[in-house]
Amino acid sequence: MSAIKCYYAHPMNLYGTELENDDIIALLKMGFEVVNPNKQRHQEACKDTTKWDSPMDYFVAMVAECDVVAYRAFPDGGIGAGVAKEVMVARNDNKPCFELAALEGRRVLPVDSTREHLKRFKDWSRKYDE
Repeated sequence: MSAIKCYYAHPMNLYGTELENDDIIALLKMGFEVVNPNKQRHQEACKDTTKWDSPMDYFVAMVAECDVVAYRAFPDGGIGAGVAKEVMVARNDNKPCFELAALEGRRVLPVDSTREHLKRFKDWSRKYDE
């Protein structure tokens, strides 16, 4: 049985960074075969104007060949247009998608704020149990 192919959607400013490497290692440890758009062969192939109207068309085709999409948002929680498109393509194909959590910046709540969120959203999860 072959490994599950996971497309790693992430902002271009993470290409070649330690965080990109850490994400890939984590995905490999989960047992995925990682498809990384930052690979040189993909960066060259996406520029082939005889096959693709835009580089994004190439990456959308890559998503279609994968089984699942893992994506990373910017540190403030925002999701870039390219990453969002890749995730939406996968979701439209009923492929599982999950966000790689960022544990820095304003997304990590202090204890008091966590308690407030738990009170505020206590009924929110019930809609999934029904």
